Amino acid sequence: MVADDCIDHELRRTYREDDDYMNLSDRNPIPTLPEPSERIRLRELFGTTQSEVAEHIKVTRQMVNRYENGRSEPTGATRILYAELLTAWSNTEHERMGDSDLDITGR
Repeated sequence: MVADDCIDHELRRTYREDDDYMNLSDRNPIPTLPEPSERIRLRELFGTTQSEVAEHIKVTRQMVNRYENGRSEPTGATRILYAELLTAWSNTEHERMGDSDLDITGR
């Protein structure tokens, strides 16, 4: 049985019954995103507009533009959604090319 969660400021750790601490970032790593130019390339390859991406990841079109121009980086749930979208596009592209093992998020 898992004991109550203990929060240690930025270190967010979970205390488990076996007296072992596990850093939550080990369980839920922050997704890695491709470079901004690759984000644009993938979006354009799949014929998707910035507005459509924005709707999918629940931000404004202007934020997607900032992500693609390297002026801002998504965080939290937005980063996860964006990484999942980009990974799906990348994997689809590589499956078409016969290289289905590539994952742009590094997972």
